[in-house]
Amino acid sequence: MSPKETATTRRGFLVATGATVLAGCSGSPPNTDATTTESVSTTTTALSSIGPDDWPQLGRTAAHNGYAPAASSDAEPAVATETSVEGSLTTPTVVGDTVYVTRGAPTPDGPQATLEAYGLASGERRWSRSLGVEFRYNAPFSNHRPIVHGDRVYAATNDGVVAANRATGDVEWRTEDVAVGSPPSVTDERVYVTADETLVALNHEGTERWRTTAEGQRAKFQLTAVSDGTVFADVDGRLMALDSASGDVRWEHAPEDGLSSATPAVADDAVVRASFDGVEAVSTDGTREWLADAPEEALLRPVVGHGTVFTLGLYGTVTAYDLSSGERAWQSSVGDGEWTQETAPILLDDALVVGQSNGDEVSVHALAPDSGETRWRVSASATRVRGPVAASGHLVVTTQDRHPNQEGESPIGATIRAYEL
Repeated sequence: MSPKETATTRRGFLVATGATVLAGCSGSPPNTDATTTESVSTTTTALSSIGPDDWPQLGRTAAHNGYAPAASSDAEPAVATETSVEGSLTTPTVVGDTVYVTRGAPTPDGPQATLEAYGLASGERRWSRSLGVEFRYNAPFSNHRPIVHGDRVYAATNDGVVAANRATGDVEWRTEDVAVGSPPSVTDERVYVTADETLVALNHEGTERWRTTAEGQRAKFQLTAVSDGTVFADVDGRLMALDSASGDVRWEHAPEDGLSSATPAVADDAVVRASFDGVEAVSTDGTREWLADAPEEALLRPVVGHGTVFTLGLYGTVTAYDLSSGERAWQSSVGDGEWTQETAPILLDDALVVGQSNGDEVSVHALAPDSGETRWRVSASATRVRGPVAASGHLVVTTQDRHPNQEGESPIGATIRAYEL
């Protein structure tokens, strides 16, 4: 581990409690100088396995519904590890005993995007690889956030996608001619990336399968959701369903009372979106099921599970809707009416978990899915929280903070915090 990075493992409670044209050929690899501080004995066969206890991509699966039924948290979690680094960190991705992040490593020329892997239990850095591009953070999707599938880690650069070996970080291929604005959506068959008006499907070897371009003066693809052979994409409020193998459009949903741009999530044969204009469920055949009023604040990507749609607003309003009818089940708040920079919530078997940033404190709240009642809350001194994700018996977040150095200065720093469930 480098001198600028610290990891601690503790069992006590250390937090305050309370209540589309993309090139199909490989380009030049980025700088691959590596830092390895922990040996990795995992075999290739084991690496290929991704199970129900993992969180390999945004929203846990390519459907992006944010539901982890194998995870539970009936009591306040204890801090397991805290690993502090210089620079910024994306939202984490956790598979098995490894936490994957992209770090904005400080350099004289500005922060550089660096793909890194850390031991979940130890906090030790296993490998580090520069992506060869400037680190650009695009809230709320952490656009450089790593996505794990099989033996590879995928990450969006500012001009394409990189695929790296999951065990070593060595770059296997990259594309370099489309400005990708959000993390890829990855399935067993393909890697789907959005770049403004373009949606591209790549094979896992980096070759292009198909691409499509949205029409309209301000047409822009939001992050896609993929389920059962269909890619669901929002283009400035217009919901599209495309064949995942060919890119052919199956249907479009664009009613006059439709939503403004919103990222879709798929569960139980329904595509759910949430925005200023409302919360909507559309059948996977393109038929609107219901449209409900939303709180008067910007909403993040919805979470769907337990037959319920959960939304979180930037002022801390949490709302639950019945998935079959759209009727409001309950509404709660974790923000005291102040803008609190929430991140997208996640749903466990027995808790809705919400991250919150407010000034110099970040916190993670667990709410009862059937009532919105707060079950526990943990907090730490930091300025921003990204996550949470639930995997391998842990709840993992990254936080933005400042770490005093030997010169007495406080450069931007970040911490990977793992709580044992």
